[in-house]
Amino acid sequence: MTQNGRQDRLDRIERMLQTHAEMLNQLSPLMTQVAQIATSTVESVARHDEILARLAEQSLQNAATLNRLEQSVDQLAELVKTSTTETMQLVSENNQQIRRIWDYLMSQSGNFKGEE
Repeated sequence: MTQNGRQDRLDRIERMLQTHAEMLNQLSPLMTQVAQIATSTVESVARHDEILARLAEQSLQNAATLNRLEQSVDQLAELVKTSTTETMQLVSENNQQIRRIWDYLMSQSGNFKGEE
């Protein structure tokens, strides 16, 4: 290879190295941005994980509260049933007692048409 050929080759290598250096210089800020985006994404994922953990905990608490409420409603329904049954029994007993009193009064005073 001639001196001129070597110089041309060296010039091309230097231009190529210069081009590569410029490309690397352009890539550097982009890599910084990528790193910033990655960091931001990691922070966002961490916040979302925290929120999901709180939501999961709240869901468990809600399920426990719902279970307690269901038990309370079941107890209340049983109390209402018992109260209704007892009330109906008392009404029936009262009706029977009123009927006995009525029958007694009717037998004592005739037909209640004002006879004295």
